[in-house]
Amino acid sequence: MEITKVEIGNLQFAAAKITRPDASADGAAGEKANADKIKKELAAKTDKAQKESAAKDGTNAALDAALKAMTIAGRIADGDRVPPPDEEFLLNYNAKLYMSVKSIAKKKDDPAEHDSVLAEEKSESDESVEAADIAAETPVANETTVEAATPEIPPA
Repeated sequence: MEITKVEIGNLQFAAAKITRPDASADGAAGEKANADKIKKELAAKTDKAQKESAAKDGTNAALDAALKAMTIAGRIADGDRVPPPDEEFLLNYNAKLYMSVKSIAKKKDDPAEHDSVLAEEKSESDESVEAADIAAETPVANETTVEAATPEIPPA
């Protein structure tokens, strides 16, 4: 900091000239490097927030798929009729669950006709979630094939 005296008429002023040590060319490069560092940190934080948001969305999608699968399974076990796309969704989501539910389904004289659970999903949003994609990402994924899940029936 440099102090100089300034006289204007009868008045005297003390003026201070402040110089920053980084005001030189090296300082400008340092400021640019600092700005680049801040930009990189901001980009990293933004990417992290986007990944966390996507992970939450994926978790919600997996939970929604599990809820739909359980709803469909419950309807089938009660002996009610569900649309073929719903049965296919359950089969793709977990073949073992599908086969188990079909084998224990009650026999009704007048089964109830249910609307598709998947149709509700399409009306709520234009995006459709594929059961096979979700099943591949979830720990409840298809662990067996339909053939392996089919119980053996002894000959009569």
